[in-house]
Amino acid sequence: MYSSGTVLFGVMLLHGVLLVASGGPLNGPVSFRKAMTFAESLGLACWSVAWLLGYYRFGGVGNWLVAAWVSFFALVETAMFTVQVWRGVPSHYNFNTLFDGIIYIGSGVGAVIYTALIAVLLLRSGRLRETAAPSIRLAIRTGLLMTLIGSAVGVVMSANAGGVWEGVARFASNPYGEAMGGYIGQAEGTRGGNLVLLHALGIHGLQLIPLAAWLLSYSRWPEAQRYTLTALVAGLNFALMAAFAVPVFQAVPLSDFSPTMLGIIGAIGSALLASYAVIGYSVLYREAKSMTVTREAGYTSHALHNRP
Repeated sequence: MYSSGTVLFGVMLLHGVLLVASGGPLNGPVSFRKAMTFAESLGLACWSVAWLLGYYRFGGVGNWLVAAWVSFFALVETAMFTVQVWRGVPSHYNFNTLFDGIIYIGSGVGAVIYTALIAVLLLRSGRLRETAAPSIRLAIRTGLLMTLIGSAVGVVMSANAGGVWEGVARFASNPYGEAMGGYIGQAEGTRGGNLVLLHALGIHGLQLIPLAAWLLSYSRWPEAQRYTLTALVAGLNFALMAAFAVPVFQAVPLSDFSPTMLGIIGAIGSALLASYAVIGYSVLYREAKSMTVTREAGYTSHALHNRP
């Protein structure tokens, strides 16, 4: 799975170079940025699932099945969307041809199975290996939950046929009723709540929270402090999602967020960044301390060796 993630990061970098070289658009359904985004997100998913499987007791076959499916899904999903970008046609909500429809429906089926797998991992997270520290256990459970919520937002986007929440009426209108033979996605410039940002934040929960616990495992702090900081990072990530979700599901565009809402989001975001900074400092401090102790031990040994 680590190799699959590495391949996807190579795809991301390639399309980043192509985006800059071509001067192509940053936004839109046929931008090289779209291929970059999917390669990055699914590459990180491969690495994250590979890491957390080490704490599960599925056995050799179980671990292999989970790893094989996630790798297959990530590579094929990215390949399908990348093909559409290179063809110059939208990868989502596109039923202009049979091939376009198969690409979109196939990717949707894969995403549903992946979401179900995340749910299974969350349900089985109560039986992690005894060697997993409490902070690691907490990070895995909350990271999976946040990812599951992000995936649920993705389902809402699919049913809504677009990443802009215009209200319940649009959601309930079933834009798929006459799907075949056309593009049913929302028009450029549609105003409403930004579901894409909410979805992106959620599906990266499997990196944002476990990263904190993993870094803390290299610090000199006792497990009680590691657990507290991991819980703080998890709580702030969920709070940030909730703060975004309120105006989004009121169909408020980002540009129309009230000063109060921007202040709340800014405060939560700042606290989250500060938490990561503290965690980073704890690791760097440990390394600096270790280097100092090693150097002092070397000086002492040298002095004793050369003492008359």
